[in-house]
Amino acid sequence: MRIGFILLVSVFFSGLLICAPVTYEVAKDQINARVDSTVLSESMGLLSEGQEVKVLDEKFDWYKVILPETFSGYISKNFVKETGNNQLVVTGDSVNLRFRPDLTSPVIGKVNQGDILDFIESSGDWIKVAGYPHITGWVHKTALSQNNFSPELTVLLDQIFPQLSQQDIKNKVSLHKQLIDQGGVIIPLLEAKLADPDINGVYSLIDILSQIAIKQTESGDWGLARHFLEKAKKSTPQAASAYLDVLQNVLKPEGKKTAYLYLNQKGMLSAENIKVALDQFKTRLDSI
Repeated sequence: MRIGFILLVSVFFSGLLICAPVTYEVAKDQINARVDSTVLSESMGLLSEGQEVKVLDEKFDWYKVILPETFSGYISKNFVKETGNNQLVVTGDSVNLRFRPDLTSPVIGKVNQGDILDFIESSGDWIKVAGYPHITGWVHKTALSQNNFSPELTVLLDQIFPQLSQQDIKNKVSLHKQLIDQGGVIIPLLEAKLADPDINGVYSLIDILSQIAIKQTESGDWGLARHFLEKAKKSTPQAASAYLDVLQNVLKPEGKKTAYLYLNQKGMLSAENIKVALDQFKTRLDSI
């Protein structure tokens, strides 16, 4: 009993609460993600209103979150090797990702042997890599709001999503139908996974979101398409390109289709390309 009391007091005074990952939404624009739980620590970059992050821990007035794919870090060249397609495989265990290409720079994440990282650029003995889902930062609690998702839907999606990459078409159609049948209530959960590294799973989400939105438009309601348009403006490049694919499926513009997510994966979709496409889809929506 005495040991239990000491442990409880220790956790209380440390101010640290370890919890399962929970999805939160950025409630304000231009929010700093910092390397530590204090306003005096360095900013790693800015989060935009509407972006979704996974909260891992909390410490006093701060949340520790998994940062989206717009954030990057540095890894020593000694612990990676090239695999092609601008990707690297990690060759060591518990390898540090750092804020800057310097051994004295703060550690902002860890990777393990076999993890795949997207190459950005070389910097001496270091390589700059895309950080998601390995890089974490601290965000003040007042800048985030929790998404109150149904626990049943969360469990359902967590069970189904890993299976969406399988080649069994018949099973995949069945899984798609299960999620489509949930209707609009599952959309925030689906959107939270649009930046997931499992690209085959994201392609499935594009189809599922498209089908839910198309069903809505059959009754003359284009609200969901407008929602996707606004979300795309504030999303990471991968999520924005996925939204563009969804909007293309829903709005059915004339001419040859553009594979937005594919182009983004190949590094062939710039921020300007995304903006132009969004403007075109907005014009199409405004004319309906």
